[in-house]
Amino acid sequence: MEDMAYWSAGIVRMSNVQAFVDASNDWGNDRVREYGATDINMIQVVLGGEAAGTVQIGFEYPSIDAVLAGNAQQYSDPQILELLQDCGAELVRRSLLRTVGERGERTGAYATGLYVAHDPIDDETANSNLDVNWSHMQEGATGMAMMQIIAGGELTGVTVFITNTDSADSLFAASAKNFADPHVQKVMADSNGRMVGRVVGRRLL
Repeated sequence: MEDMAYWSAGIVRMSNVQAFVDASNDWGNDRVREYGATDINMIQVVLGGEAAGTVQIGFEYPSIDAVLAGNAQQYSDPQILELLQDCGAELVRRSLLRTVGERGERTGAYATGLYVAHDPIDDETANSNLDVNWSHMQEGATGMAMMQIIAGGELTGVTVFITNTDSADSLFAASAKNFADPHVQKVMADSNGRMVGRVVGRRLL
């Protein structure tokens, strides 16, 4: 069976973001890795409508069972619960995502999340399309991941493109070039693709 990667992605409002980041770097990241996470990602949304100010926290796991087990262990850990309380953390929503494809590195000062609704596309075709996207996006991005929301309320089935960069201006210039590509326009038209949201934020982890 082909290796898969899944993300438990929470959107959180909190009163003391820096304290949470400091604790994560001090002991929190190691703790959630003990509970099965293979990577951690944290972004504070700066621009994104009603999502502005929220913190998006993602934990990567090798299976959905591992996601559920890791979540249960986190919420049974007194130190984690105390940290959430001390930082005034309030969970807005949590979704399950599946990584369809990834290019480049998971580094950069900033990140964007582009939400695209479309008809079903098989993974092989999606990755072929991602190669075309990345040929443009790499001019302004350090890395790019394509993920499908597989449990996320009304957003279930939507594809999310997470793109990292050290310059938001360069990223948006590359994005404009990408969407001007006739191949990308045809893919969007053939799959009834439409953008349903975008957020821009600072990478905290």
